[in-house]
Amino acid sequence: MKWLKHDANAHTDTKLKKVKYKYGLVGYGLYWYCIELIAGNISRDNITFSLEDDSEIIAMDWNIEESLVSEILDYFVEVKLFEPKGKSVTCFKLAKRLDDSNSKNPEIKIIINKMEEEKQAEYYREDQTGSDSFGDIPTNSEKVITDEIRPDKNSLDQSMLDKKRKDEIKKEEKKNQKDSSKNELSAVQKKSDVIGIFEQWKIILNHPKAVLDDKRKRLIKSALKNYSFDDCVNAIKGCYLTPHNMGKNDNHKIYDGLHIIFKDSDNIERFINSSNPNQQYKTHVDETEKLVARLTGEQQ
Repeated sequence: MKWLKHDANAHTDTKLKKVKYKYGLVGYGLYWYCIELIAGNISRDNITFSLEDDSEIIAMDWNIEESLVSEILDYFVEVKLFEPKGKSVTCFKLAKRLDDSNSKNPEIKIIINKMEEEKQAEYYREDQTGSDSFGDIPTNSEKVITDEIRPDKNSLDQSMLDKKRKDEIKKEEKKNQKDSSKNELSAVQKKSDVIGIFEQWKIILNHPKAVLDDKRKRLIKSALKNYSFDDCVNAIKGCYLTPHNMGKNDNHKIYDGLHIIFKDSDNIERFINSSNPNQQYKTHVDETEKLVARLTGEQQ
């Protein structure tokens, strides 16, 4: 297959939004990379729509953790972007997005027709669950009230109160759902920040094969409690710009581990300052002026 149809507004899809919120650009990019791999293997002789590369190969291709790739692929299945197939996954939705040369394949047409039938069956099932289904027998609580049994004023007042309570309950439920969504987004953002900072450290300080283990996660999370994402990245840059940490010391050793950069507030702030040459110059001038003032005072 040479090409596939890609909607310009694909990023607004609800399922892909969930992927973006949970895994950021890593998850979003991995989805389209998998789509390209699946589509690239489709031909008149191969219409399995399966992902042939496993999580290990994909992780090696993009230099990311295999466990993260496996986790994201499982999430694609969970939100029904992909279908499970043994230890692999499939994406039959691609059948509708093939180039003209492949879409004319009779077997692919059968797959497309089957998908349409399943979609219509799903809509039919949803209709059958509605309260207006044909032939339903009303329960005692649903039977029409006759003229002989009419609610009095007290019953009407009680009904209004019940409605008010229901409205308040609904409002409270919406508020709780909104708060819950905010908390979930916050948790996703924190996870994304930890991964982002770790990836910056790998790139800036040249640790391409480093693994984000529990110890490194704790160090980054601890730093993020008091410092912003940008501050943490600047601290990493500051370490890179500090000659002593880059090996220009008596031992000729490099000290650029996350346990050194994020050891404590003093180290973090020192490295942040080192990331800004103007700040370094200002600090040096301030210290010089203080020293001159002290010496002048002693001479007087």
